Amino acid sequence: MGLEKIQPDMISKLLQNVLKSYAVFFNYTLVRCDVRKSNTPTKTTNYDFTYVSEKNNRWLFIRVQDFFTHQNLIILINKLTNKRNVNIDVKNYFISELNDKNVKQKLIFKSNTEDNLEIALKKIFGHLMKHADGTLKKVLLGEIWIDMPMDWGDYK
Repeated sequence: MGLEKIQPDMISKLLQNVLKSYAVFFNYTLVRCDVRKSNTPTKTTNYDFTYVSEKNNRWLFIRVQDFFTHQNLIILINKLTNKRNVNIDVKNYFISELNDKNVKQKLIFKSNTEDNLEIALKKIFGHLMKHADGTLKKVLLGEIWIDMPMDWGDYK
């Protein structure tokens, strides 16, 4: 049992409320919401939310992956004006730059109700904002940009 009983607009509203509780996200506006179901052997539903901050020259992509037994959050950041930059994957940033390997588990949660989802999102973003360094916050605010090396995973 996953998020299928929660309407995508409610997921969007809960996510928006959580983001707006942090100053670094004040200038971000939701511009797109997509729901995609996968029919691969691992049936998943991806809830994709794209936020833009013209003022900060940033694009923020948040994907809530619903595997029905659990969910996972993916967060990417990029510049609006130079899309040739490699996306900053927040999970990889925490692992490589902040040596926080626990972030992998923090981005995984279980939810099947609006209340549980809101609690999970607050907990995840609470952890991210509490442990984010000044550099990541400056990136979100559009004050600096960093180039992250591409993580090729097992394809090295």
